[in-house]
Amino acid sequence: LHWLPYKNLTLNVFFLGFSFPVSLITMSVMFSFIRRDISSLLRAFKQAFFWTVNLGVIIFFLFIIFELPTAKFSIAVILFVAVVLIFSFFLLLGINVQQKHFLLSGMVFLVFTGITGVYYIILADFPALYENWGKLLLSCHAYLSLYGWSLSGLLILIRWNDFPLKLNSWRIISIHWLVIGIMAPFAKNNLVLAVATLISFCLLLHFFFEEREAASLIESAAE
Repeated sequence: LHWLPYKNLTLNVFFLGFSFPVSLITMSVMFSFIRRDISSLLRAFKQAFFWTVNLGVIIFFLFIIFELPTAKFSIAVILFVAVVLIFSFFLLLGINVQQKHFLLSGMVFLVFTGITGVYYIILADFPALYENWGKLLLSCHAYLSLYGWSLSGLLILIRWNDFPLKLNSWRIISIHWLVIGIMAPFAKNNLVLAVATLISFCLLLHFFFEEREAASLIESAAE
């Protein structure tokens, strides 16, 4: 990326932009599970939420490249508020299906992505704190976004025609949070933890795609 005259266009920023289509697809999947019998006003809110987030991410990307710290902070706060509103909207108006559990978990990942993003921007103004915590916070932000939020949507898309799945949704979600929300960010500087995280992530995928010995959602609820 050195042939472009922008010092902030690093590989990390490139992957932020590259992952945007995956996030867009996940957001579209989530909105497809909103009830159809909502009022015109709620439909308007639905459209406003969708475009606020997606256009906001594009604008945020440009603010990063052109080094506009105040504007970058402002759009980050707007995006965070929009994500919280979307989470509430989906929680109240989402269709009560198994996919909703995974998407709500994904939305919580996205809420924490917004929090870490805002704090990372603030931290840049404090060199000593940034030196100690900047990389860890950026790692948390990346993992929560890519392997938390985006992966939640991708898993649903991959098994779109298989739902409802005969597995314990909450076990999968708990493992997902343990691996991505806690283990992965700290594993970058610890080889043992990195190996444990990799194994745990493989187990997460195994449990999601292999459901023969797991209880169904209906059976789990009945118990």
